[in-house]
Amino acid sequence: MKFVPYPYQQYCIDRIISDPAIGLFLDMGLGKTAITLSAIKDLRYNRWEVSKPLIIAPKKVAEATWTTEAAKWDQLKMMRVVPVLGTVQQRLRALATPADAYVINRENVTWLVEHFKNAWPFDMVVLDESSSFKNPQSKRFKSLRLVRSRIRRIVELTGTPTGNGLEDLWAQIYLLDGGVRLCGTLGAYRDRYFVPGKRNRTTIFSYDPKEGSFEMIKRAISDICISMKASDYLTLPDVIHNDVPVALDAAAKKAYAQLETDLLLQVDENTITAQSAGVLTNKLLQLCNGAIYDGDRNAVHIHDCKIDAFMELVEQLNGQHALVFYAFQHDRDRLVKALANTNLRVRVYSNAQDEADWNNGEIDILVATTIIETGLDISNVNTIIIHDSDRMGLSQLYQLRGRVGRSNRTAYAFLMYKRDKVLREIAEKRLAAIREFTDLGSGFKIAMKDLEIRGAGNLLGERQHGHMEAVGYDLYCKMLNEAVKNLKGEDTAPDFLTTVELEVDAYIPASYIVNEQQKLDIYKRIAGVETESESAEMKEELLDRFGTVPKSVDNLLRIALLRAQAHKLYIMEIKGRPGELRFVYRPDARVHGENIPMLFEQYGNSLKFLPQGNPVFTYQFKRSNVVEKNSEDLLSQAEQMIKDMQRCLL
Repeated sequence: MKFVPYPYQQYCIDRIISDPAIGLFLDMGLGKTAITLSAIKDLRYNRWEVSKPLIIAPKKVAEATWTTEAAKWDQLKMMRVVPVLGTVQQRLRALATPADAYVINRENVTWLVEHFKNAWPFDMVVLDESSSFKNPQSKRFKSLRLVRSRIRRIVELTGTPTGNGLEDLWAQIYLLDGGVRLCGTLGAYRDRYFVPGKRNRTTIFSYDPKEGSFEMIKRAISDICISMKASDYLTLPDVIHNDVPVALDAAAKKAYAQLETDLLLQVDENTITAQSAGVLTNKLLQLCNGAIYDGDRNAVHIHDCKIDAFMELVEQLNGQHALVFYAFQHDRDRLVKALANTNLRVRVYSNAQDEADWNNGEIDILVATTIIETGLDISNVNTIIIHDSDRMGLSQLYQLRGRVGRSNRTAYAFLMYKRDKVLREIAEKRLAAIREFTDLGSGFKIAMKDLEIRGAGNLLGERQHGHMEAVGYDLYCKMLNEAVKNLKGEDTAPDFLTTVELEVDAYIPASYIVNEQQKLDIYKRIAGVETESESAEMKEELLDRFGTVPKSVDNLLRIALLRAQAHKLYIMEIKGRPGELRFVYRPDARVHGENIPMLFEQYGNSLKFLPQGNPVFTYQFKRSNVVEKNSEDLLSQAEQMIKDMQRCLL
């Protein structure tokens, strides 16, 4: 297929060729990938101005999108685009392979910089989804900043440069011009264009743009940034949105009410329990979809109300292709089982080949998680069905909706939610915004509306989500858990904070959970883990929704459980580094101090105890020369110490 650029595409190609640093803030569907590859080809073979281009992209995009796009167009087929992915050895082999351009996922940018150091070989860098470099404190930004002086040309690509507000622009523009246009530091940028929002005496929690800031910023960066709305350059049919409420039958409603009230549900021989508010919420969401996982990770069938509604939609499509998103693994299994009775070609999305087969018309129904919301080119889809649309963030809904309506056919987006469900105010606003901003090029409007709904980084202010805004979600859950414990006759610890600071990697990688809102939600739920069963259930859910749990996420779960167990021991602080652990107790800790000698019998001279002020236990153990082993030993020793303290002191 011959790529004949539209005038706007040719303009972008020319700007990439003429400008050493350029930001292309183009709406979805305008062809950013083809534009960039065409410019790279010209720079490399016609002008001889670049020799080794590097493309940094989200993992799924790095795996397929750039290589597929190069193979799609006749004049680009000669270009060899090599993905730099996989293990360290696989990445090194890829880097040693001759190529016209290399594509690496953004999570490996730091590794790449550390590998080459002063011998950085890439004279041109393309940041696909440059908004992922919006945080100046992130490792990927700091790493790229180190080698920026060695990069002769840089191109930034994104459709949503200000997903969380104008603050997101600073780091992206800094990588383009070194701080010339929007100040040399983030602090100076805030001082010039923003005023403090929510704050207390010592800390500013959010910033609000000054009047006229948007226009001033736009003028400041207009010479190195191109912003294009799809509506100005493309003529496509409208997307039709259909909200499909799903009514639960009487038995399902009864089961929902019972589980919500009793935290317990008996289904035949299966017993479903919810030990905390967070677990209960997840169980109720599963129930609304039609099935719940029991304690043995078996899917217990409850109803087929949503599946029946879904099959009615499929029947109405009359053979048209459709993209279907699911939330839980049992949703996927039940959807596939229901579709097996049709003559449709159904496939569960797993890799780049599925994307290619979809675009080639070889799949009628593609079932996928929201992992394909960003960057993947599924151009032939014209129908999208989104279960539980009220649970998703505004930017997420916008990205998902943007997967349809990218060809010359009318597109349909079905947003499904439970009938008669009292939607949270914020969910209603998000769905209303999606219905309101239907024009192409509404990305910035969506971003600003999302900012308006959520608030600008308001972590500790009075604005909270949903019906719990009077006290806040976290405090509500805490009060609920304490009330439940009191009713059960269980003792509740005094109100104090337990902190755990261990030199181990404990975080959620961007490659594991791409969507920021989902990631924040998972962080919050992990922080609420209190028991081993909750931790195991959380891990199983992560495995179910996002795949194999990385080591850093497993560490995060372990630390959350460690913090909860330490809190019950009246421990205020756990600090640790390779070879040493420190446990600080409250002075009024309700423990059996007379059993402390039992700990010394077990640990000997490695354990020290200082009773003055806040009692402190210090434990020293042998450290290793291997970093990974040190981290594992540190966490394992802390867990064992807590278990022994529980046995001796409680």
